[in-house]
Amino acid sequence: MKKLVMVIFLLNIVFAVPGNKISIDADTFEVDMKQNLVKGMGNVVIKRTDMVINGDTTVYDQNKSNIEISGNIKLNYQRINLTCERLNFDNVKNIITGYDRVKIVYDDLNVVTEKIVIDLNTNIANLYSDTKIKSKGHLIEGKNFSIDLKTKRVKSINKTHVILSEDSMK
Repeated sequence: MKKLVMVIFLLNIVFAVPGNKISIDADTFEVDMKQNLVKGMGNVVIKRTDMVINGDTTVYDQNKSNIEISGNIKLNYQRINLTCERLNFDNVKNIITGYDRVKIVYDDLNVVTEKIVIDLNTNIANLYSDTKIKSKGHLIEGKNFSIDLKTKRVKSINKTHVILSEDSMK
């Protein structure tokens, strides 16, 4: 009976974090009790009340309430759909950082970049490296952008190239 309970425990681990309960499902888990690290491998699904993250592997640092996810990541949060290869989620600060072939679809915004930091408290997304933003036929290309996800206002820090669709000029 003890083995059965342990197997069920290893298939789904739930962590209570102030304000945000996190559930992690994976094919297998390793728990490092000394360092308070939980590693999930294979078909990882991380759930929070308002968010679902899928990936290949994850490491959850219980001391910092920080989750590292890697491989084939898909994140759904409200109207944000994000894919990338590496992701860090700070559940205390409520900040998501995505790396490597990041793609975001948010309403009519389509973004491709190599690094993004989204502050879920302020709904501000900061994009780093070569970035393309498409919306309603417009194309914005450059480096180092900031997007207010509430207002969809895009700010550029460096040289930027903008192509407006003909429809938008009428």
